[in-house]
Amino acid sequence: MITLVLVVLSGVPAASHAPSGESPPSSAVASIAAAASMPVQPAASSALPDPYKTTEYNASRHEYRLTIDGVRRDVVAYLPVPENPMLAVVDRPIIVLLHATGGNYGPDSYKGMMEFLAKNGFVVVAPTWDAHAYSVVDQNADTASEVYGSPARVIKTVIDDSYRRFEAHTFSDQVVLMGHSVGGAGVVRAADAIGNTWIHDRRVRIKSVVAMAPAPKDRDMRERHALAGKSSSFLVMMVAKDEDIHGIGSPDSVRDTGFKLYDVAGSEENLSANAAALYPDKDLLFIKGGSHSTFRGTDPSLSGTMYSYRRFAAAYVNAYLRRHVYGEKVYDAYLLDGVRSPSSPDTLVYRQAHSSKNKLVVENFQRGQGSTGSFYGGGSSSVGRIISSSTALSFTRENSHRLTDSPHATRVLVTTWNTGATPYLEFDYANDQRVDVSQYKYLGIRIGQIHNHRHNEVDTGKDLSVRLLTMSNGSRVLSDGARMHVPYPFREWVRPQGQGTAEATKSAMHTVIIPLDSFGAGVNLKNVDGLRIYLPGKGQVQIDNIEFFGERTVVPVY
Repeated sequence: MITLVLVVLSGVPAASHAPSGESPPSSAVASIAAAASMPVQPAASSALPDPYKTTEYNASRHEYRLTIDGVRRDVVAYLPVPENPMLAVVDRPIIVLLHATGGNYGPDSYKGMMEFLAKNGFVVVAPTWDAHAYSVVDQNADTASEVYGSPARVIKTVIDDSYRRFEAHTFSDQVVLMGHSVGGAGVVRAADAIGNTWIHDRRVRIKSVVAMAPAPKDRDMRERHALAGKSSSFLVMMVAKDEDIHGIGSPDSVRDTGFKLYDVAGSEENLSANAAALYPDKDLLFIKGGSHSTFRGTDPSLSGTMYSYRRFAAAYVNAYLRRHVYGEKVYDAYLLDGVRSPSSPDTLVYRQAHSSKNKLVVENFQRGQGSTGSFYGGGSSSVGRIISSSTALSFTRENSHRLTDSPHATRVLVTTWNTGATPYLEFDYANDQRVDVSQYKYLGIRIGQIHNHRHNEVDTGKDLSVRLLTMSNGSRVLSDGARMHVPYPFREWVRPQGQGTAEATKSAMHTVIIPLDSFGAGVNLKNVDGLRIYLPGKGQVQIDNIEFFGERTVVPVY
């Protein structure tokens, strides 16, 4: 298949840094959070496609000039060329790539990724655009058309031209937008502006928005970009040793970062099938080490630490797009099931967060009163109360950004415990309600340790466990326990704009994904009464987005 991708890239590149490993736990669990830190994690089966391997295409490079906003701009495009001349290239989505601001950035800054994606059947078009004007001038605009102006106009111009220029390729009305740094935030705003609108004679249907190391400015965040009805999937990719994860904003407010872009996208609600179709599935990839320039790269086939990061990033983008653009569910093994891609070196550590549009919300803490006893959940959550089994375990709802070094724009349940026993939090459904979760495949819990809290040991993960509560013959039954590993936050330092050294550690949450099969063969998934999270020893964590999701479908073997 062939896709034309638009990537917007921006920002001043930082120096490259070697990745720093983390001591992983001793046993494995299918957890998206610990996917890169567990020594016994699932290895890629020979039946799984390697997302860094190219397919049956070569890549052809095209250079031309295009008038954008009244200025003649250079454009570089990579198109797939089938190795088999009898193989037609038809009905392909468009991927457009926009480069970053700064003197070092242009379309060829991403030559390696563009060529790699073309060899996997994608059409990639990268125009030169005035990223600096967008980051400086358009940020001061007051009208919606000006605020959305630069990236949206560039994208619309490129899409319209591509439909006309590449007559040998029949494009569908599906589009992918990608961006880096300021451009990463720009494509999110652009998606809100052009998604589901008409360009040329086609309605633009954005299949995915990919923001790489996004650096949103003040104007980017004046509106919440939920992307409802605008894109069907959304991926934010960030590295821990990047000055831009500090973000912009006052110390007592939510900082404008890629974390915030992820948090405000999508929906916290249980949705009907019709409503769910409007919202994106969303994912966040957070890589230890790296630098702001991790996502550029001229040749990811070269050796060295930074090139290993770039190979991994290219492979992850490919897997994500093949899953969300082409619907190839086999790639869920890398995105959801904790399988490490063969292209990722053992020293590379990363975290992932995920929230599906098709889900059953247990609790998301967006609404509620009180900190003990009854605690009524957010959105359309049906949780009636949260119970602590011990006075040594306390919990309260808080705005996440008020916690130490937390970058999130969401409300969470802050849970603190200090006991030699193993207390638990119990989430019960209201009014003795029972729920049927048998159609779902996973339980997801977004969770993270709080950096520098006295109950959290530096660089030491916590092994918690989760058990479902079900009803059988009128009695409550506890399922088998499923392990939930919560690693310590990445501890990193950066040198912002050459001004000394600053700590870049973030108390970032990640999503632990537990297959429902982990709770035992005899568990009654049609009659779930609640769940318990067991917390041994001592610690402080923030918890969010407890959700059942994922269809129980058979994944084909390739």
